[in-house]
Amino acid sequence: MRGNAGINRLAKAIDSRAKERAQRPNELELGSIQDDKSLLLDRFAVPIPPSDYLVSGFLTFPEDFMTTTELNSGEHSQYQGNGAHDHQIVTPDQFKPLKAGDRVLVAWVNDGTDPVVLCRVVSGDA
Repeated sequence: MRGNAGINRLAKAIDSRAKERAQRPNELELGSIQDDKSLLLDRFAVPIPPSDYLVSGFLTFPEDFMTTTELNSGEHSQYQGNGAHDHQIVTPDQFKPLKAGDRVLVAWVNDGTDPVVLCRVVSGDA
């Protein structure tokens, strides 16, 4: 009979844990960015406004931009004068700000209360 008591305790523990997990939202899920920049999760029909979700910093890099290099001494081999010149910095598409239609991976943090867009996701054959 003792073996049955142990199995019963194990079954109750598993049942309790399963019920606890079922009451919490998924920790990771997929969604899409909408035209108004709201986040629409695949399994929740109400869009989340941009003010109510967080985005990983690397998804907020600016569009392409210019930077200036100034050389205060010596000559630059390709330019006349002090060698000051500009370079265009091309932001990789993966790091540009989110746009409508982007598919994203979302993590729920702070006991499932705050959604965080971790990254864009694409098809495996992209």
